[in-house]
Amino acid sequence: MVSWSSSGATQQRPISQAARVDATDAWEPQPGVPLPPVQGTKADAILAELVSERGAPTLEHYRRVYRSVGIAWPGDDEIRRLYPVADVAFAG
Repeated sequence: MVSWSSSGATQQRPISQAARVDATDAWEPQPGVPLPPVQGTKADAILAELVSERGAPTLEHYRRVYRSVGIAWPGDDEIRRLYPVADVAFAG
């Protein structure tokens, strides 16, 4: 249930009726599906900035993430092809 107040009276409505999102308006990234060009460019810029500030993750960092979300490890070479990878962890 979702509660809100208008004119001092609290109203309740089931979540399914409270807010509906049109799926055509909400794009969710999917594994293996490239980002749309504009989002890809923004993502690349953000990633480059983070890597320059903090360094790239190591292969072990990526392995931990893949394990934590239950995705099969594609192999070291594929990770290096897809993402920036540091040889050692950033110590700063």
